[in-house]
Amino acid sequence: RILRVPIGPGEQGVLSTVAISPDGRAVALGGQTKGKDGDYNVYLFDISSGKMTRVLGDLPNSINKLAYSGDGRYLAAGLSDKGGMHVWSIPGFVKVRGDNLYGGPVQGMDFAADGRLVTSSSDGFIRLYAPDLTLITKAKTYKEDTPGPLAFSPDGKQIAVFPYQGLILDIAIHSGSDLSLIRKNSGYKKSYHAVAWSKDGRYVFAGGWPVD
Repeated sequence: RILRVPIGPGEQGVLSTVAISPDGRAVALGGQTKGKDGDYNVYLFDISSGKMTRVLGDLPNSINKLAYSGDGRYLAAGLSDKGGMHVWSIPGFVKVRGDNLYGGPVQGMDFAADGRLVTSSSDGFIRLYAPDLTLITKAKTYKEDTPGPLAFSPDGKQIAVFPYQGLILDIAIHSGSDLSLIRKNSGYKKSYHAVAWSKDGRYVFAGGWPVD
């Protein structure tokens, strides 16, 4: 199917992120998706029909990242600029949590199987939230580089963090419980955009683009 969001002049309607619900019935889309009231929206579609079913608005900045929790109870959005992180409960889509104390755009976001949430931001920090979405801790991965895409390992014990931009471009592995640094590996000269673990936890895959 082709899912079409409202578009307008310039970049209005440009999509930056997509997330499919765990049951495979819904898809969330976001990006430069500003509504008529000036706030930004996340658009929800029914996959079987292709119809838009809901608009989640009242967001102060464009949407960089979207993620569903594994049990389908929550949808999280990470915003550009200093818009922070916002979470809605499902099925009612009531906004249940927000963290506006970000100093830069959200660059990465992932849920663990037990409901923990981890984010990365251009302010240099990665943040770990408990299953009730309260902040557990935050930590810096790099001195020079900006943390980018990240992902929990299948068992939730580790978090792989790849750089979005910077000078060193190391790949970091953090603890999934307290964000302590487990190890760093020398990275390739790339700015990374996406990361995923294999289901058996033996491999980490990442994609990006070369850095001059």
